[in-house]
Amino acid sequence: MSRRCALCVLLPCLVQLACNVREPGCLDIEAENFDFEAERHDASLCIYPDLVLNVFYQWADSSLQTGYLYHNASGIDYAIHSIQILFSGFVVQNAEGEDLSIDERVTIMTGSCTSGTQHQVPDDFLFVDRSAFNYALGAFRGSGPMHLVRVSTGMPDDYTPMCLESLPASHLLRGVRAGYDEQLGDFALGRFIISKDSVNAVRDTFFAYGLTEELQFDLSRTFRQGRRDTIFMAIDFHQIFDPIDLSQDADSVANDIGSRISATVSVH
Repeated sequence: MSRRCALCVLLPCLVQLACNVREPGCLDIEAENFDFEAERHDASLCIYPDLVLNVFYQWADSSLQTGYLYHNASGIDYAIHSIQILFSGFVVQNAEGEDLSIDERVTIMTGSCTSGTQHQVPDDFLFVDRSAFNYALGAFRGSGPMHLVRVSTGMPDDYTPMCLESLPASHLLRGVRAGYDEQLGDFALGRFIISKDSVNAVRDTFFAYGLTEELQFDLSRTFRQGRRDTIFMAIDFHQIFDPIDLSQDADSVANDIGSRISATVSVH
């Protein structure tokens, strides 16, 4: 057979093989890039929408103003310059009672860095502060009616004490604002920078420690399939600071702040 004839026989075969290749794509309807024209599912191609937390920083019936001189029930003038509150353990429950969490995971080691236990946990740790309103919690697979949301103030007890070196060097829990106390083996619930008597007075930093609390709120809303959706949270700082006697020592002030955080959070 001549070379030309061999090519004539081979070419239709190659064309047929090429035509039989099934184009991959994402066939998961929870993904934001769901492709109904894909011929086979490739999970590695799927991109899932973020669940977003929108936070309103409230002061009684108005918005919190950082750097503004407030006057509290103890007769003390003070200004709040910086706020970071640690939240974790975000779980949304659907109509079937199934708990849905963030997809992203991070490996942590609890206990000793040399003889601790490794865990892979949802990487949903978040500091809310006054510099932003929207926070992307991470990729979230969930749509339809959602009935409640659970979130913890601070760090879950079974995650501590933690070997910080087990976290990526850039992880937010390795930063100063996390306020990790080696003696307590725990992270701060929040970090607050406050000046007393005047906006321009010396600023004190308070790390508020206390018991981690899991908070549960009714949600009663429908998430959109394959699209990012938002949980709306409000924190009323008037409830935290108005009753506190800021003339106390730093530890007492920090303890008072820590004991009041969870009661000021609402979700809607």
